[in-house]
Amino acid sequence: MHTRLVGGLYEVCWYPTHVVPYDVMTLAYDLMLMSFHTWAQSLWRDQMASFDAYLPGPPPADRHRYSELKMARLHFGQEGLPALRILVDAKVVDSTAMPMADAKHLAEITKRLDVKLLHHLRQEKRDWKAWVTMMLTETQGRLPTLDELAKIASTSTSTLARHLAAQGASYRDLASEVQHERACQWLREGHLQVNDVANLLGYTNSANFIRAFKARTGMSPGQYARQQANE
Repeated sequence: MHTRLVGGLYEVCWYPTHVVPYDVMTLAYDLMLMSFHTWAQSLWRDQMASFDAYLPGPPPADRHRYSELKMARLHFGQEGLPALRILVDAKVVDSTAMPMADAKHLAEITKRLDVKLLHHLRQEKRDWKAWVTMMLTETQGRLPTLDELAKIASTSTSTLARHLAAQGASYRDLASEVQHERACQWLREGHLQVNDVANLLGYTNSANFIRAFKARTGMSPGQYARQQANE
């Protein structure tokens, strides 16, 4: 979980730090959203403040269940990393006495936790390659940089790069693979022109995209799209 002040709003974001199936991720975000709403109700009571919640993916079929979240404005299909983002008016937050704002209270809560469990979680060996691949694959729009992923994982950029290298991978190669898979998917679907695909992938011009695609597949994007349409 990360928090920051954005203009006059407090932003709270939850990101997956381990590899999880997409449906498990969205379920976890649902639970976090429900928990946040319950916490907000107990904290603000009659002065319950409205807030905006941004979730990845399209609206679920049972979207009506979110109607129980009073004062919550929901937004689905957000661009960027696969995260749950909540934005609250900073004035409302600043005027409220937060339980964890008391250092002594926070220290008491920490003592109650199993120290061995915390140590285990911190030392748990992660599949960094799989995690970076998941984050790149599930991100909508511009891919996150290695620096951004390192921040989410609470590590340094160089350390994350070393973890990937230890698994015979690199951020550049993984990002290139994800971009290529996106390009192939869009070309197979046939809804976008080559220029559109190049723009969505962040290429400054379509010639660079065509050259990179041909170097990887041995055919141009146009040839690939026609081949897929004929199969």
